[in-house]
Amino acid sequence: MQQFLLAILFLLIAAGPLHTQPRDARTQWKELNLTETQKSTLNTIRIESKKEMIDLRGEARKKQLDLREMRDSEHADRSTVERVVREIADLRVRQVMLLHDADVRINEVLTPEQQKKWREIKRMRLEKRMRGMHDRDGAGYGNAMLHRDRSRFRQEK
Repeated sequence: MQQFLLAILFLLIAAGPLHTQPRDARTQWKELNLTETQKSTLNTIRIESKKEMIDLRGEARKKQLDLREMRDSEHADRSTVERVVREIADLRVRQVMLLHDADVRINEVLTPEQQKKWREIKRMRLEKRMRGMHDRDGAGYGNAMLHRDRSRFRQEK
């Protein structure tokens, strides 16, 4: 179970949610030579997915605040903390599945040639994003996250 959750968290980091697509994501769609019907359908998928992702992320952030509040209290009940952690993990799984489902829906709209090109575009975006994560603070994504947490800790003092 723990390995499954780690795999899901990795996918969240690596896949990049739809709502944070770069502004040029739609311009990259131009490379696919989409028909007007395809453009309309893809735009609908994109908007629906963004809305649902916003809701899921909002729920997760609220749960994270609940968890922080529980952990800061003197009487944090282990079972309650565990329940909230599992709820957060479930929301993360739902985010990954939303991305997967949107990708499946997108592929259903595209021709095989367009699917091949779309996979290449996504691969290039992922590589760019991973390079950007590595370049932060000079030592990879984990160090950037640590730096962010340290900054937040200094501000709370």
